[in-house]
Amino acid sequence: MKLQTASTFILLLLFAFGCQKEIIQPEIAPAPELSTGSLEGLVRPDAPCGLGQTSDLVDIATANYGALEILNDANDIYFLAEMNHGWLIQSAQVYVGDLLNLPKDNNGGIRPEGFPYQWVNSRLASSYTYTIPKGGVAACTQVVIVIQAVQTDLWGNPINSIQLWGDGNAVLNGYAASYCQGVCGLTQATSDAAVY
Repeated sequence: MKLQTASTFILLLLFAFGCQKEIIQPEIAPAPELSTGSLEGLVRPDAPCGLGQTSDLVDIATANYGALEILNDANDIYFLAEMNHGWLIQSAQVYVGDLLNLPKDNNGGIRPEGFPYQWVNSRLASSYTYTIPKGGVAACTQVVIVIQAVQTDLWGNPINSIQLWGDGNAVLNGYAASYCQGVCGLTQATSDAAVY
């Protein structure tokens, strides 16, 4: 009996210490990095390249809720979003590139959660500037920007929310616009007036 107990104990020790655990994790496509919106207010580049491009921030029925300006400097592309009175920006998602690669959901609609650039604002504000690196972005490309906007009660609790798009051409269940980067080294012909 002692021999059988000792043999069982030795086998258990060999099994416990002789085997290596292998952790198997599913292969998942890299998720977009979620950033915190830290640039509250409209921050313009010190040395913009060329002229910016402006459009409205619209819901799916194209009702206007705010304004969007896209411009660039030598290093970054800037997205300046400003809401109409009473609306505050909660988050933003940006896709820049060929529309054939636009992330889609199971129903074939645009899936903003899959966009490579995403921000959750540290606090609600009526205007924000978002930037992405210019490197690797074609000189002329397609841009899809989605803004989550809210209205709040007196205590700052969201009571209404809406998904807004940078106005452009209808694409699937949203909108996309063409954007060509401004050429650096040229002086800006217009004033740096804020987007209205």
